[in-house]
Order: sequence, then structure tokens, then C-alpha cells
Amino acid sequence: MAISAELQAQILRYHHVEKWRANTIAHQLGVHHHTVQCVLARSGLVPQRTLRVGGNALCSGLLATSRHVV
Repeated sequence: MAISAELQAQILRYHHVEKWRANTIAHQLGVHHHTVQCVLARSGLVPQRTLRVGGNALCSGLLATSRHVV
């Protein structure tokens, strides 16, 4: 599943404006905290590391296709 541009914008807004942490943002938006961490990492806000779930690179799959979501 790709992360929409709207969801990415909401995550960044909560992080910058509201000063919320990743888990708080995830709970508010109903997404997994790794999703929030990936968006923040891609924005250069937290140290980027590959999050792995079951051997799959989570950030790459979620955000790589998000550029193509309209």
C-alpha cells in the first residue's frame, strides 16, 4: 500500500506544527507507527534506517510507489 501525498502532508503537519511524536501521530491517523517513521525519515527529520518486517524493506515499498498516487 502506498502512502498518499495527503497522508504524508498530515504526518508532517502534526510533527512540525503540533510537535507530536510518531506514535501519537500514528494513533490519530489510524496508521502503523512505522508508516509515520518512514515519512519522517524520508523528509530528513529522523535518522533514516530501513525498517524490516518479515524480511521486507518497509519504507522502500510504502514510499517508493507513493509518488505515483494521485
